[in-house]
Amino acid sequence: MAVVVVPVGGCLPAALMLPLIGLEADQEVVTQLDKLLDEIFRAINETLSVEEGAQPKAALWGLGGIGKSQITLEHCHGARQNDVELAVFWVNAATVSRFEESYKRIAVECGLVQKDESNSGDDAA
Repeated sequence: MAVVVVPVGGCLPAALMLPLIGLEADQEVVTQLDKLLDEIFRAINETLSVEEGAQPKAALWGLGGIGKSQITLEHCHGARQNDVELAVFWVNAATVSRFEESYKRIAVECGLVQKDESNSGDDAA
């Protein structure tokens, strides 16, 4: 299995191999996973390192069930703790309707539209 961090619209990905984990977790495995998370976070941060004022984007992709969402959530929470002005938005892109709904929710949460406006047509997104 591999987790690949790819700059959106960009370069060759840097693949990070995830270790196979047996049924019994031991401290060595936990330590290896912590090191792997550090490597993944470092790769994400390098991907997102851009000039001031730019809008960085990154994609974390791989097989279903390998922990992409959990890795992303952990990274976002850590980044937010380090920079209280950082805004992180979770966008569900599984379907077009979920993608649109995610952006409508973001618009409401940011105060760009009222909740009832976000449900009343395509103009709110």
